[in-house]
Amino acid sequence: MIQLTTFALVSILFAIICGSVLVYVGMTNIRSGTQALAQTRSAGQQGVWHKQTSILFGLNNIIFALLIVLVVLLGVVADRSVKYILIALIVVTLLTSIVLVVRCITAALQSVKSLRNR
Repeated sequence: MIQLTTFALVSILFAIICGSVLVYVGMTNIRSGTQALAQTRSAGQQGVWHKQTSILFGLNNIIFALLIVLVVLLGVVADRSVKYILIALIVVTLLTSIVLVVRCITAALQSVKSLRNR
């Protein structure tokens, strides 16, 4: 049987709650972004998902939830080889999150710039 400390149990509970909330918010943002994208396309304009800030923000929320879960697992797992794998996954997830944040910011700035030009 695995013995977990109180701190480890609280950390796991925290990761589950935060991860669930972030995934829910991310799915809500993706859903609203796809609806806005459909409205843009029905208006005759060309819209792409990777320029839709709501979709990018939703994806980033889901990636951040995964990052939280991986960091908590890193603190709970005792096996050294599993920790190395988790560290590699954390680095990849962090880089993906950074790319999504930068892309979301540039898409938001481009949409503000296009609104200002109208």
